[in-house]
Amino acid sequence: MLLNKQEASNLYKESILKLILLIISLSIHLSCGVGTGYEDIYGDWEGESQEEKIIISFSSENKSVLSFNNKESNTVEVLHGNYEIDFSKRPIPLSINNIQELNHSLHTIIRINDDDTSILLNRVKQ
Repeated sequence: MLLNKQEASNLYKESILKLILLIISLSIHLSCGVGTGYEDIYGDWEGESQEEKIIISFSSENKSVLSFNNKESNTVEVLHGNYEIDFSKRPIPLSINNIQELNHSLHTIIRINDDDTSILLNRVKQ
């Protein structure tokens, strides 16, 4: 699928905004404990925004799958990549690299918050 520059730019902006929403939601759920590590994010996470259901899967092999299910258009956008997260740094950096559907990486930081009243993203029960 070939995209013109405007379409590619719009896809990039949408992907960044979706990732930021997803990461903020995920970070709200994680605790600030010393034991926080990769194993704390392994598994499937889901949340909803006004127009989308968002699902992200983190595997122990540092693979990630982001799914954006648009409720209005009934479409699904899926991004596959490798994630890197460094819990030893504050703020916690998260990068998703080698994204098959994009020609660039996505980067953000995670702010950890113990306030369970504002959870937007929840671990999917296995």
